[in-house]
This record gives sequence, structure tokens and C-alpha cells, in this order.
Amino acid sequence: MAEARIFEKLGICKEVYLIRTFLYGIPPRNDAKLFIEDLKFAKVPKRALTLGMQYLNKDSSLIKGILEGSHVPEDLKLKFGKWLSPDNIPVEFKIRGYKPPAPATYSEELYALAKPVFETTFSPLLAEDAIVRQLPETFIVTCEYDVVRDDGLLYKKRLEDNGIPVTWYHVLTKEEYSPGVIWISPFLLPVLFIWAICYDLFKSELPPGIDQPLKLRFYHSLLVMTAVLGRILEKLGICSDISLLRFILDGIPPPWRDSKLLIRDLKFAEVPVRVYQAKAPSVGQRRGVLYFHGGAGTLGSINAFERVCRYIARETDSVVVSVGYRLAPEYLYPSQYWDCLNATIHFMRNVEDYQVDPARIILCGDSCGANFATAICQILVSRTDLPKIRAQVLIYPGLQGLDFYLPSYQQNRSVPILFQDRVVYFCLRYLSKDTSVVEDVLKSSHVPEDMKLKYKKWISADNIPEEFKIRGYKPQKPSSYKYKHDVHEVIKQMLEVMFSPLLAEDVIVSQLPESYILTCEFDVLRDDGLLYKKRLEDNGVQVTWYHNEDGFHGVLTLFGYGIFSFPAAKKILDNTVNFIKKL
Repeated sequence: MAEARIFEKLGICKEVYLIRTFLYGIPPRNDAKLFIEDLKFAKVPKRALTLGMQYLNKDSSLIKGILEGSHVPEDLKLKFGKWLSPDNIPVEFKIRGYKPPAPATYSEELYALAKPVFETTFSPLLAEDAIVRQLPETFIVTCEYDVVRDDGLLYKKRLEDNGIPVTWYHVLTKEEYSPGVIWISPFLLPVLFIWAICYDLFKSELPPGIDQPLKLRFYHSLLVMTAVLGRILEKLGICSDISLLRFILDGIPPPWRDSKLLIRDLKFAEVPVRVYQAKAPSVGQRRGVLYFHGGAGTLGSINAFERVCRYIARETDSVVVSVGYRLAPEYLYPSQYWDCLNATIHFMRNVEDYQVDPARIILCGDSCGANFATAICQILVSRTDLPKIRAQVLIYPGLQGLDFYLPSYQQNRSVPILFQDRVVYFCLRYLSKDTSVVEDVLKSSHVPEDMKLKYKKWISADNIPEEFKIRGYKPQKPSSYKYKHDVHEVIKQMLEVMFSPLLAEDVIVSQLPESYILTCEFDVLRDDGLLYKKRLEDNGVQVTWYHNEDGFHGVLTLFGYGIFSFPAAKKILDNTVNFIKKL
């Protein structure tokens, strides 16, 4: 753009001509299957051409006033406010750096100059409803990192409000990874990776006994590098940091088909699922396992846990349903719970289609997926119209947002790949809240004193067995706790039972099915599992507990990659499979 202006100043050519030349591109070769010819269909309407020229030749000094809205009279603001307003933009599109604009001072001069932009020829969004409701079926594509994104969203709403069928596609996935990423990577990645290794060496702690520490350092450095690169690319407008993390954590799909399994992508109640069934006929009905993947509600996918679900289906001879719930921040909490619940209910009502025994339905998940499984089990205990859940399988679950100072949070605060502060950070990203309150939450400043006292009987280091307090635990000093009401108001959703199922009342917990809980020694979330184990047992629920002595949080995501995997992942999954086979 700057070079084009220099050419214009030198009198070589106009700025717009050089830009046109650049954007013209390289024409493709002739297409043998298509007949293509250039024709002229009447003349271009004079008004459209005039407006186009006016648009290109506006005095640049007017741009600031137009951007501020000073060209819009009050009567037009009122008239078109019902169609053109931030209130009509879904909330999830306002999270990333949006601030309501300050009132603009109207300028009659600007209005006179910019008057053509209010004509429906230039701004078809301003067409009357009588016209809009006669329009045909419409397909709209919007891009997250596009200044005109909201024009598409507003027109989508207008069309739908007038009964027009709209198919909408929003680009916020792998399509975002433009060639710019490839162009930057050779120069940036080596520097970032060296920095990430140094960061890991200085910030991480790998206690004696952890599984393959050097390999873990390498993976953690890659993850840190990806997070930093994501922030850089987000600043450049190429993609969001969350999107890049999703892309990397999606893993590599297995290069082979599983000859023993029939694998299908379906939708249960509009929720994407992948169903894994054995091809070999079964003598009787099989178990049904619903699997909810981890990823802090913002990461992870069906593809990322493909190897895990194949293994469970193959080794237990069960029908496994991997649920692809919607992710935050695009879809706000608690959308993830409703997707998992709706997919579960659909499966329970249609088990005969998959030759599944309705008395042997199991909910299974890891990390936040285990949180979803726990919450759904609690919701379903009161449903008399559905089969009873046979068991819940919870793999290193995160179950509460009340106390981040438990022994495991202290002992493993800097153990890759989930640091203590990252737990809170991702919880806040998941809830679409301000991440600047991380330190306050770590100090429990978000918890009112009465709530702290109420739940101390369930969430307290006193309920953790003594053998888990030996390694570097210090009780929180009362002087370090100071309740802050403003912090509580920001993240009070974290203290809801749905988000923190460890806070459920005994009347609910006592009705829960047989449970399997897996904890890892070097996991900040270890004590959530230990506390829930105690709660279940205190309420008479049968619990099978497996504690992995050398495992860490997230180890299961690397299952099935041969020498790139960790032995702890195989131990965890084999123990889980053995439990399921007994049901």
C-alpha cells in the first residue's frame, strides 16, 4: 500500500492501478470441462459507478469522522438502530477486545458528503422488510478476523427474522492458518523453541519418579512455543492463540483403518459424535461407553482422542461414542454440558440401534471431560424416564473451583504440562472471563467466608490422606486469604455445582452409580479425584480407585504414538479397560 502511494507521488501510475494489478492474480489454465466466454449484459448503472468512484476518491481527512459515526443524523440512527446495532451481534463475538463506542458528534458537512452510503444500493442491509422477506435462500460466509464480519452477522439475523432460510459458515478453524504462518515459521520457530526450552528449564519442576522427564520437557517446550507463537499470530491477525493450540493438539490421525472396528461420524441431537463398533457379531448386547474428551472446555476434539476411543472399543468389546461438544470461547459456558447431556440422552433413547444393553451404559471422560461426565451423572439421577447409568469413569478429573491451594496444587504447581496458574487461566478462558484475576483466584479471594465454611467439610486438605502431604505441602495461612467481592462477581460461575460437581449435596451423591476414579501423582488435579473418592465412599457409592505413581496431567493425549508416547498412558488405559470389562 505504501509503495503504491510512492508510485503515485512520482507520477508513474495511480495507487489504485498498482493495487488492482497486484490483486488481479495469475489466471488459471483453461478448464476442459467448462465453456467460458466474456459477454456484456447492458451497461453498468450510472449510480453504482458514481458511488464506486466517490467511495474510492473520498478525502482521507473525512475517514476519522465517518468511523466515529459523525456522518449519521440522529433520526437515521433511530430508524436503522433496530437492524444495525451491536445488540444484534451474538455475545460470543464481543469477547475479543470490544468496547461500546462513545457517542459521536453529528456533522452536517460529513452527512452531506457521505449521504450516498445510506442508499440501499450501497448499503443493502438497510432495505425494508417488505423487500428482505421476498429474498431467496441465502448462504453467508463470515471470517473471524475480518472487519466486515459483523455485516454478515447482521444480515444473517435480518434474513432469519424475515423467514428466509440461511446457511451460515464462520471461518474459525484450520482454514485460518494462512500461508503467512508458513512464511513466518522458518525464521521464528527456532528462536521460539530455544526460548521455550529455557523457559521450561527455569520454570518447570520435574520431581523424582515422574515418567520419562526429558521427553516431557521436550513436549512441554513445544507446547509453550505454540502458545507464544499463537499470541504473536493473534496480534498479527492471522489466527487466535486458542486456534493454533487446537490445531497442534489435534494430533496426527492414525494412518491406518482399524480392521476390527466400524467407525462412523454421526450426529446425536445435532451434536457431532463418532461411533466405534466392533465388526464381529456379538452373542448378546454390548456395553455403551460415552467418552467426553478433555481440553479445559476450549481445546481437544474427537480426532485428538481417536486412538484412545479405538483402544477402549477394541479391548472392551463396547460401543464407544466420542462426543464432539462445542468449545469455548466461541460457544459460551455451559454449552459444553448441554451438548454432552443431549448426546447422552439421545444415545440412551436409541441404544437398540447399536445393540447396546441399556443397563450397561457408562459415562467416561478425562480432565474436564471427566467433569462433564460427573455433572451429567448427577443430573440424570433424577430422570426416571431414562435407563440408569451403570458406571462413571473419571480419569484425572477436575471437579471444583473453590480451592486451588490443596496439597496437589502446591506440590505440582510447576509440573508440566498443567501448572497451577494455568488451571485457573484456562478456567477463566473457558468461562470467557477476565484472566487478570488469576492470582486472586489462586489465593481463594473469590470465595466468600460463609461458602468457605459451608464446603470445608468436603473440600479441605484435612480430607486428603497423609501420605499425599509429605512432598512439599504447607497449609494456607489465614492471613493470605482476603475475600474480594469484585473478583467473586467476575467468576461466581466457577462456584456453581455444574462447574464444581464436588459441591453437590449428599442427597444427589448418594444416588450416583458405581465409580472408577484415576489419579496421577504428579497432577495438580490429583486431590480433586481424592476428595470426590471420599465423598462417594462416605455416601455408600462403590468406588474403584487407581493411582498412577509416575503419571502427570494430560498424559493420555499422547497414547498410541509408539516411542513418542509415555508408558504411564498405557498403564492408565489398560487399568481403565480392565474396569470397564468387569461391568
